[in-house]
Amino acid sequence: MSSKSGSRLFLKEVRGTIQRHHMIPERTGVLAAVSGGPDSVAMLHALCELSMEMNFRVVVAHLDHALREEAAGDAEFVCNLAEELGLEWRCRRVDVRGKARSEGISIEEAGRLLRYEFLEEIRRSVSVPVIASGHHRDDALETFFLRLFRGSSVEGLCGIPAVRGNIVRPLMGVSRQQIMAFLEENRIPYRVDSSNFDSSVDRNFVRNQLFPFIEDRFPSFRKPMARTMKVIETEDHFLEGTSEEFYASAVSLQGREMVLNRKQLCEFPEAIARRVVMKALHCFTGPGTRYTQSHLDLIFSVVFNVRPSGHVHLPRGLTIQRNYDQIRLTRGIEDATRQPFVISVQYPGLVSIPDSDFRFRFRMLSPDLESIDFGTKDAVYYDADELSFPVTLRSPRPGDRFRPWGMKGKRKLKKVLVDAKVPLHERAGLPLVEKDGEIVWVPFVRRGFQAPVGSHTRQILEIAVHRETRSADESELGKEGHVL
Repeated sequence: MSSKSGSRLFLKEVRGTIQRHHMIPERTGVLAAVSGGPDSVAMLHALCELSMEMNFRVVVAHLDHALREEAAGDAEFVCNLAEELGLEWRCRRVDVRGKARSEGISIEEAGRLLRYEFLEEIRRSVSVPVIASGHHRDDALETFFLRLFRGSSVEGLCGIPAVRGNIVRPLMGVSRQQIMAFLEENRIPYRVDSSNFDSSVDRNFVRNQLFPFIEDRFPSFRKPMARTMKVIETEDHFLEGTSEEFYASAVSLQGREMVLNRKQLCEFPEAIARRVVMKALHCFTGPGTRYTQSHLDLIFSVVFNVRPSGHVHLPRGLTIQRNYDQIRLTRGIEDATRQPFVISVQYPGLVSIPDSDFRFRFRMLSPDLESIDFGTKDAVYYDADELSFPVTLRSPRPGDRFRPWGMKGKRKLKKVLVDAKVPLHERAGLPLVEKDGEIVWVPFVRRGFQAPVGSHTRQILEIAVHRETRSADESELGKEGHVL
């Protein structure tokens, strides 16, 4: 390889970026994601040049998206390049359009997901700690403008980080012009992606039309813009550190759900509240899922709404469900979509509700009134002669009415549940106890007026309920105070 000054400076910048950000631990390795274009080819040659000096191995990976006619040629070029450099390589062809159709996402998003799934799989199989991507300084600047035009958080305006998780970007200290000069000086061939000239694509428009227009008026705009992005990055790091403390106090994991305290979110400064929510989203679905400012706006429209309940749907099947002062992150609204059920209970014993964690116990007791706690929320007692078997367990129905103990008339069951602050997602799956067409108990909420135990009672029917814990972290209904 030529020792011209441009090449030396280029390698110096790449070496400095790797060292400054501790990108590739010594005596380990790196998986180079190589498309065949100028950026990734320059990165691969630089990594090869520095690998002996810095003591790491290089493995090449290429994913053929099968979207362009020249895609197969790109794959062949990368495989041949790896062979010429004496490097281990992996190449795969995928159906991006098929994934986009099956998951209802854009081709760009499908390609991104498949690409990172492939790279992570190969990284693990070849036992290297990091994946190197060919993004450079101009890419970060383009990303800044794209996010600015679309609306972005402070974190988004930082551009592209040099390191994120196990993705490293050794070229973040160099420009596109330096990359092209390096390739030209050393007569290194590369592939040209014809789609990069299509200015109907937003990034290509910024690169091919907007930047030349700005440069005509402000020739050196890239340097001050880079300084501005550095200031934004510094302030972002401060906000990120601050939000960690708020996150720990407002967010908890309960079984398969993540729960956010709405009262605390409303009290947080907005900049912190948004970061807490975004952190929870990424914790729940993984950092690879993209959420935008519009997704956050949707979530906060539910958080700050005067209505005590509501929900929004987000990518990857995530549902944000508000129930009074709880914001729940879950995969769909399971209880609200449960199928209706009717179970006839003919005699004492244990009864489990299908597809549910509710378990009932029916048993007969002697009339020892002093030993019975009539205030319990998970057990009720009836005169067994007035309320005898069979008893029905069923799901709620539209228009259900219920006369609670101590009241003269019937009330809408919905109103009773709302007053008891039973979360919306719980209501459709909450079993009711019925006798002769009358609701006699709404578990954890209120008992009905029927068959009270008194001095005349000869035998007592006890009906008790509990919820089997699905995991060590999941709380039971009734521990949240849904009892009148």
